[in-house]
Amino acid sequence: MPNKSNTGRTPRQIRGGSNARKNQKRQRRKASVGSTAAAPRIIGSSLFAVTLKPKPGVEVLEKMDGKKKRSYHDDTDDYYQMYSDLLQCFQNALPLVKGEQSSFDPLASGLEIGMALQYVQNAFRENILPEGFDFNVERNDDGYYFVIYTECRFAGYWEAFEIKPIIYYLRKYNPKLHDLFIVFIRTFMNRAGIMSWYGGGMGYAEYALEEEIADWDNIHGFDPDDESDDAKENFEAFQKASATWNDYQHGEAKHYEELIKNATGSTPESLLKSLEKFNGRNPVVKWMKQVCRFLKLPGRMDDFIYSEYEEENETGLRFDQQVAVIWDWDDAYTAQQEESLEAEANGIGICQPMINMGIMPYSKKIDFEDLKARCNWPMELTKIFESQRDLINDVIKKKK
Repeated sequence: MPNKSNTGRTPRQIRGGSNARKNQKRQRRKASVGSTAAAPRIIGSSLFAVTLKPKPGVEVLEKMDGKKKRSYHDDTDDYYQMYSDLLQCFQNALPLVKGEQSSFDPLASGLEIGMALQYVQNAFRENILPEGFDFNVERNDDGYYFVIYTECRFAGYWEAFEIKPIIYYLRKYNPKLHDLFIVFIRTFMNRAGIMSWYGGGMGYAEYALEEEIADWDNIHGFDPDDESDDAKENFEAFQKASATWNDYQHGEAKHYEELIKNATGSTPESLLKSLEKFNGRNPVVKWMKQVCRFLKLPGRMDDFIYSEYEEENETGLRFDQQVAVIWDWDDAYTAQQEESLEAEANGIGICQPMINMGIMPYSKKIDFEDLKARCNWPMELTKIFESQRDLINDVIKKKK
């Protein structure tokens, strides 16, 4: 998503410059208690050797009856339930993470509820929370629990995987690989959890272009008696937009939408085996192999969507809105989507991928190593996007 320019859109260039984080860092909210620090104390167990804050007041992300909100709890009775639930979460997580047990109960030892609740949270922070992660306290219909989360590195521009140039190239030079490419794209979308131009990945363009065409006269102005160059350009733009819309509804874009929808997804291993039948020096084959290796990594788009936190804090353009499989980078349909994304990103910013994990009282396994490995997934996605950009710019467009 580029900054606006008077020189028009540059095909296949990385769209940069819309990351609002460069202007203002979003404030994180920890699940904290109170405001006045007291002296450190050690009681009962070294696990609870933490600094106390005497006044309770926990911000909680709630997900109750399908509704999401952040609340500040000041009902004393609710603190006891919160304390009980979070203590269970901590006591269940401790042996899973550190191989240790703890039956210590700060409230039963005589502490008042505010301090006891703070002990549990601080014990969780110091003994469970991985380095580089933060946590929230959340509540659903089953009770309170911890959610750990951290932001993952991402390039910060719209990663739009364009397929039309590759389709054209393969139809002309390698029809057999063309057929495998359809299965490959279906597999890529399924395994990575990436939306497409017809499946929600370009939701704004799906209605905006049609509305623009229907209201062209009011939006752009049109005088049939005007024979100026500007009027001719305006009419040509209308015809081009109409042709693009027709293509997505009934033409080639629609045809490939149906081909991909009807294709049977495969696996990275099976695709790599099939690709061995083709010339390994073929640049498209090389890129497809790179993507297959990427698909074997742990992670997919929805691992990085922390919707409760993002929606409540209005953090901006979500990660799943920043990646899509598109048909044509340079048509009016994509231009509509790009303008919408740019406006939203410049208005409220973008949200970095945010990996998260709930720590429940009934969690059977807590694998932080797997969680940390997944943090690399967004930047690995960027690498295959950049490779595809180079493939189209440096090979396919020069072959025409």
